[in-house]
Amino acid sequence: MKKFITLLIMSVFYSCLNAQTHSLSISGGINRTNVTGDFSEEWNSNTGFTGAFGYEYRFANGLLVEIGIRYHQTGFNDDMHFVFPDFETVSINANYQYEHIGFPVKFGYGNFIGNKLSWFAKIGFYPAYLTKGQLKTSLIGGTLSDPGISIGTTDFKNNASKFNLAGLAEAGVGYRIFNKWTPFFSMSYQHSLTVLGKDNFKGANVRHYGLIFSLGIKYDL
Repeated sequence: MKKFITLLIMSVFYSCLNAQTHSLSISGGINRTNVTGDFSEEWNSNTGFTGAFGYEYRFANGLLVEIGIRYHQTGFNDDMHFVFPDFETVSINANYQYEHIGFPVKFGYGNFIGNKLSWFAKIGFYPAYLTKGQLKTSLIGGTLSDPGISIGTTDFKNNASKFNLAGLAEAGVGYRIFNKWTPFFSMSYQHSLTVLGKDNFKGANVRHYGLIFSLGIKYDL
């Protein structure tokens, strides 16, 4: 047993000393996000932008570790309908928008199919800080005459959780061009582990989830 543990430690150490590549990447794309929670109504998904810089350390055996910094927009919306005593119906869209900057950490495996085509799969976590939170309401039907219903933009950043921790899973493919440049496409699924609000949606256990589609390019150092 001791010999096995020693051999295992030496194998891991040897792999670390013989890493194939260090690489830098830049990527951008879109995401479709929504929320889960303890409420009866169903919300509509929002489409947002995501952009990231990353550093990847790939071992000789195909295992890899990636750290980075990412800007990420999330949100959800709903159409609300109000019927007044004179039977007039007013429809309003409520759009909740969030913006985060965070530091994804991923672990995975990747390999080449031939000399140029490659694939990878990763899992990890994404701690992020809320930089912007706002509610945009817009009139989508009827004539608004009730002063109790407001239209416009409301900042709720101070009433939302500043920190968000999410788990993620990612898969993608790349194609090496020239010697060290590899354009790639990836698809990720992300789900928040922490709830959205301290005052906003308090007690409803609201969490973000969504799909991310990204295009990027990686450069081997």
